[in-house]
Amino acid sequence: GAGWQSTLLFCFTILATLAMGIHAMPGFESLALFENFQITEKSGWSALTFEADKPIAGLFLLAVFRGELLTRLKDFWLILKPVMIPLLIGIITVYVLSFVLGYTTPDISIHAVVILWFARNLLFTVVAEELLFRGVIQRELEQRLNNRHPLISSESVPWFNAYIALTIASALFGVAHFGGGWLYALLATIAGMVYGYGYMKTRRIEIPIATHLVLNTGHLLFFSYG
Repeated sequence: GAGWQSTLLFCFTILATLAMGIHAMPGFESLALFENFQITEKSGWSALTFEADKPIAGLFLLAVFRGELLTRLKDFWLILKPVMIPLLIGIITVYVLSFVLGYTTPDISIHAVVILWFARNLLFTVVAEELLFRGVIQRELEQRLNNRHPLISSESVPWFNAYIALTIASALFGVAHFGGGWLYALLATIAGMVYGYGYMKTRRIEIPIATHLVLNTGHLLFFSYG
């Protein structure tokens, strides 16, 4: 029936997009724009690379969501205002934890390469990740959990379904970052909870995209990675 076909398509979309997101799909090569450079004296050696696999996954998901995206900045601000304070607290919490756990050290990084990094991070990373983990996985999981209660009105669906979906999507987000080590995966999971909270409260994918971009940019500008 349509139920198992929908589930199969859902699982295939997740696996294929994850494979592209973690660069496990064969046939794609990285283009290194800069290699072995330091933004500051405290920062480690870095490389600025461009990969085509994750952007392709992001473009595919963006095409799926194109009819749901906001078209006016004013609308974005109105949706952001009610959740802005909790999201800022969440971002600061991730910063503090990354410092306390020894993953980062305070270090102001003002460098021309930051502009290129910002564009790459938005177009090649953040959009694809948020469309997958929040727009597909978190949303689909919550809908499937809610559909387990067909005799209950939408207003009475157990509220914790949203938090179960949020937690699972955030955990998967952490697993996808495990290549950077367990500490990186842990911080990614916590950050995923922040992004997912923004999506859960607003039902707008633009909110976690913006939150993710702000958190990543702040890390680049004000911290060095150990």
